[in-house]
Parts: sequence; C-alpha cells; structure tokens
Amino acid sequence: MKLSHALQMQSHIFTRLGLWAESADWNARSAAAVPTQAGDGVIVDHYPRAIN
Repeated sequence: MKLSHALQMQSHIFTRLGLWAESADWNARSAAAVPTQAGDGVIVDHYPRAIN
C-alpha cells in the first residue's frame, strides 16, 4: 500500500491545479501498483483508495 498511496498523493497536487489528465494519470499509476484482487477473488481494500 505504501507505494500506491505515495503515487496517489501526487494526484492531489494536479487536481488542485486543475490538471485533470495528470491527476488521472497518477491515479492510474497508483491503481496499477496494487493488485485488484486477493487470492480468493475479493477486491483488495487499497485498490478503491488508489483510484480516488
């Protein structure tokens, strides 16, 4: 989670500057840094936060 959270925090800067494409790009990077599913098919709880 630490890496995905660090990547996601960058999007806050771009959002406040109105740079929507950059914000979305950093959220996508954050989402890619965490697995979307645990071994049993349950969505990992860090993923929704990564894409906010």
